Amino acid sequence: MTETKKETADAGLSGMIHDGGDSYLSGKEPRNGSAGHSHAGLFGLMRYAAAVLIIVYIVFLMFQTSVSSRSFDTVASAVKDSLASSNLAERDGQRFKRNFGLNSADFDGVLYYSSESVMSAEEVLLVKVKSASQIRAVTEAIEERIAARTDAFEEYAPDQAKILEDAQLSVRGRFVFYAASPDGAKYREVFDSSL
Repeated sequence: MTETKKETADAGLSGMIHDGGDSYLSGKEPRNGSAGHSHAGLFGLMRYAAAVLIIVYIVFLMFQTSVSSRSFDTVASAVKDSLASSNLAERDGQRFKRNFGLNSADFDGVLYYSSESVMSAEEVLLVKVKSASQIRAVTEAIEERIAARTDAFEEYAPDQAKILEDAQLSVRGRFVFYAASPDGAKYREVFDSSL
């Protein structure tokens, strides 16, 4: 390459690198004619799409945490019906207190089912709290129970530990739902649709 051609090539490369960011190295087209407008249109479209996604996400979150107008009895009835063919038995407030450390009288409603067998980790719990401030206490009690029971079952019944690891926990408005069962997803679906 001759000296003049090399200087021209160097000047062209330098122009591409130092042209205010509009270079081939920055991935942008040079500003000439309609090429700059296509990027502005694409950027505007991307901003619009992002705004739509944010709105959809907010609506989704509002739906997930919406307060159901359903009574505890209505939701509990649907959950009970789904448990009719299971090996689970309905438990009283004393068993709920012993297993979760919470007093059933402190809530608008408690429905607790567990297995007859001590060798089974299966259980289903539905709680309607009186105020949103109680949600944390209920979810923490459930998480502590899952952790303690997983540790207990891990050594001698790994299949039961797996059921606990795959447990369903859902908070919808003032309702807290928990299911440790091979059919946990089905029970949660019934809970979700009953709200």
